Amino acid sequence: MIPYMVTIIPLYLLIVKIKLVDQRWLWLLFGLQRLLFIIFLFRQYFSTIPISFEESARVEGARRFQIFFLIMFPLVQTGVVIAGIFTFQWSWSNYVMPVLFLTGEKVTLAVKLAIGYVDIKENILYNVGMAGIIYYTLPIVIIFFALQKRFIAGLLAGGLKG
Repeated sequence: MIPYMVTIIPLYLLIVKIKLVDQRWLWLLFGLQRLLFIIFLFRQYFSTIPISFEESARVEGARRFQIFFLIMFPLVQTGVVIAGIFTFQWSWSNYVMPVLFLTGEKVTLAVKLAIGYVDIKENILYNVGMAGIIYYTLPIVIIFFALQKRFIAGLLAGGLKG
């Protein structure tokens, strides 16, 4: 896999060449890139579920909708939580792309916070930076602790009734 920072310059040159700098719908393309990872993550989760669960449900007379929502979905609940956390974290901490492709007032929260770390003489304000890091990571930590029971439930889930 190629490191993300290696692709920044060719990506920037491509975006400038096709005149997509400062276009809002460009973010849909970056969202699709993340969507591919989420699809792969779900595929891997569903591939770990034994096919015998589906076969047993079909023998009992369950339809596809029932099989998915009553059997498969509870087993991959951990994957849903992980996908949600990854998506939130990617969106929340998106700094590089807005700096490169958005100009003027059209910037994200991460860029606005980073601008506040430097004073008029271009000295780095470490105290503001540390406060910004706490502000920046706090929502991710809160979401993780709020959804921690889902992780445990997903680890303990199985084919047992009850």
